[in-house]
Amino acid sequence: MEAANGYDDGLLREFRLRREKGEQPSSLTSIGVLFDPLPAPLEEFLYSEEFLGMEKLSPKQYEFVQIGSQIYKKETLELLGWGEVRSVTELVAQWGKSSGKDHVSMLIMARVLYQLYCLRMPQRYFGMSKVSTIDVMNVAYNTDQAADVFFGPLVSMLQESKFFQGKLLSASRRHLMLPKNLHGYSGHSYEEALEGKNLIVCVLDEVSAFKTKEEVEQLMRRRLRAPRYSAESLFDMAKSSVASRFPQVGKVIALSFPRFKGDFIQQLYERGKNDPTTYVSFGATWDVNPTKTRA
Repeated sequence: MEAANGYDDGLLREFRLRREKGEQPSSLTSIGVLFDPLPAPLEEFLYSEEFLGMEKLSPKQYEFVQIGSQIYKKETLELLGWGEVRSVTELVAQWGKSSGKDHVSMLIMARVLYQLYCLRMPQRYFGMSKVSTIDVMNVAYNTDQAADVFFGPLVSMLQESKFFQGKLLSASRRHLMLPKNLHGYSGHSYEEALEGKNLIVCVLDEVSAFKTKEEVEQLMRRRLRAPRYSAESLFDMAKSSVASRFPQVGKVIALSFPRFKGDFIQQLYERGKNDPTTYVSFGATWDVNPTKTRA
């Protein structure tokens, strides 16, 4: 029976049963060549106690995670029976305060790392050298935002997951590592965070808090400490880095509530509305977060 999210749960059970019995039908052989272990669909990954055991997301949150974490090729989705998911290279969420922006971006990173780990040879799958790293990164305006608000909770989420227990080779407030040369990083706008990484997903957290190019230049003229990169240049660098390594499935994800009319998140949102390679989402806090009411 096909579930509402397009995943045929009977198909995966059949794969597992046949593998346990030692059978090797052609589709199972293809699955076995690609995966070790076999990946669970998104809904199971999010809500099952075997994985993250999260509370139910709102429809807006779920769709954002689903599209933001889609890194498999179309033929792989067909092989798994997961159904088609819109393929984009940019996601923009213009959501209100406390709408769960950090939460959904943590779920996206966890899901991407999980899907990469499930690939038997992730580097070969993407046509990379077997010694290459595959990286995900969150970039925030400052160190505390990057490490305390986002990356620390992400590490805790993975450490508390039954699936990830014993699989984190290292974990700190700035970096985590999984087998198969998979890495997660926390960066901020005062450093060369994006340089030298093989980024498949880059999250720009609260992107409207980043200084614009004009504000950076003003700080430098006043001889005050300024970020090395502006919001515009960070976004362009992230996009260039992701596109050069993973042009079909890589993701640059921009999240923020708007600070003022015409700020950077609003510019990205307006620009992305008519771009088929960009997924945009808009919502007040109570429209996005199921735990919040308008009151």
